[in-house]
Formats: sequence, C-alpha cells, structure tokens
Amino acid sequence: MAPTVFFIGLGNMGWGMSKNIIEKADIKGPLLVYNRSKDRSDAFAQEIADENKVAVVDSIAAGVAKADIIWLMLSNDKVVETVFDEILSTDTSADAFKGKLFIQSATIHPDAAGPLAARVEGQGAQFLAAPVFGAPAMANSGMLIVVASGKSEAIDRARVLFKGVTARDEILLRDQPEANSQLLKVIGNTFIFNMIEQLAEGHVLAEKSGLEPDALHKFVELMFPGPYAAYSQRMLSGQYYTLDRPLFGVDLARKDIGYALGLAQKQGIPLQNAQTVDAHLVQVKEHDGETGDVAAIFGAVRQEAGLPYENQK
Repeated sequence: MAPTVFFIGLGNMGWGMSKNIIEKADIKGPLLVYNRSKDRSDAFAQEIADENKVAVVDSIAAGVAKADIIWLMLSNDKVVETVFDEILSTDTSADAFKGKLFIQSATIHPDAAGPLAARVEGQGAQFLAAPVFGAPAMANSGMLIVVASGKSEAIDRARVLFKGVTARDEILLRDQPEANSQLLKVIGNTFIFNMIEQLAEGHVLAEKSGLEPDALHKFVELMFPGPYAAYSQRMLSGQYYTLDRPLFGVDLARKDIGYALGLAQKQGIPLQNAQTVDAHLVQVKEHDGETGDVAAIFGAVRQEAGLPYENQK
C-alpha cells in the first residue's frame, strides 16, 4: 500500500527532493511538507500549485501524526536533535509512533546516529540514516546518491523514495550500524572538498602563468565531466561570490570538514588536504560571512596568490 509521506526541511536540497517525490513517487494523498520558515513552505506549495499533490502542515506534530514515512533533510546536528526532541515529546501515548519510519538525511556526526536510532526505535518506530551525495541541481533533477544504513526492513520501506525518484542510485548498508552511512558521507565529502581545492589552485596557477582560463576548463570538462566541470564553471563565472543563497554554505562545509578532521585525528591520520580546505573556508567566512559558498575557496586561493577575491571585477 502506498505510504503517506511527510517531508521536513525545504532548503536547497529538500526543495528538489520534495518536488521529485511529488512527481515520481507512488504515495498516498498529497506530500505533507513543513519548513521552519513557513514562507518557504508556502512558496513551495505555490510552485506546485496543486492541493492534491502537496499540503503544508502547521506543525511537525501534525505532519508526523498523519504520515507513515517522515523524511527529514535538516542543516546540522543541533537542529536534528531539536526536531526529534519535539517529535518524541509531543505524543507520549504507547502506540503514537508504532509502524512509522523516520529517514534522517542531514550530515551529522557518525557518533550521533546510533543514539538517535535507539531513541526512535525505543518508541516503536523504525529509523534509517540516509545521507545523500549531490549538489542542489542534482536534487532538483532526481540524480542524488543515497547512502542508507540500518535495518533491512527499514531500507526496503524507504526505497520507494530513493532510486528513480530522488536518486540515480543507492548505496545500501543493510543491517549495518546507522553510523556507517554517516561515516561514508563524511569521508566522501572530503573527496568533494579536495576536488574544489584542486580546481581553485589549478585555475589560479593557470591565470598567474598566463594560460587562458577557458583552456583549463576545457581540459576539466573532457577529463573530469560532472561535478569537476560544474564547480570549475561556478568559479570562472563568478557565481561563487554572487549568490544570494549559497548552494553549499561555508558553515555547513566547515561542520563537515571538522567531523572528518576529528575522526582522522583519532586514527592518527593528519588529512593535510582537509586542513588546507578548512583554512581556506575560514577566509571565505571572513570575506563573505554566512552567505559564503564552498566554491569561494577559489576566492581565498586567489587572495593568497595576490589576485582579487572576485574574478569578474
């Protein structure tokens, strides 16, 4: 039987994910949505423009009560903990959460995933840790990669919303600790950060050496199509400093790189590339504040090389 789905969090990622659930998933009734800023929920509903496909709920509790599957895409550990505190304290009746599935997709510290799962399962519900890889454009096009860990039964229930709906593929860690998908997400993000750092350094070296930026970008497109080429274009176009709303905000990036550095320190691994990335993110935050985007590492590297932070001015 098709589930009733409640999506919490309509940020850069949740917006596109929710649209794809509406357009592609086999769900019962409209998709229920909630965002901390109700203006954004209302804007989403206006864009969909069909009350049979989306319904804005006034509270998290109202959405949870109606839903079979609750999918959360929030910003950080503190927000995730606060929302689950609210959920689990709202209705204390014995069977309030029995049979419900909670999918948690924020990038949180791996050590936080297990205790959160235990709290939810202790209330008779199922829990799945399912962070995703992909930029907002990939969320919009349903081309994310989902990494899910937890009990197989929970994974099987959730898959109706994954491949072919919000994602192009899945990495399923069946019956593995919930921490494992978060660990893979944290380590995987270091690959993305290292890619951005290398692109920034390469473009700055090319510019300082007299090589046309388009020549190096063409090389990137041919050798490393996809995310490499997309980030290269964001740098050369100047998008990294002109966005009103960052695609991957500097504070979230520093959170993720901080998790990686902390985990690596426990294992005696210096992660020198990650340290370089973090130092440049500090410069991005100083220059752009909370609106700084991770692609602005390019601006930080430019400054270090004696070039203007903004490449188009």
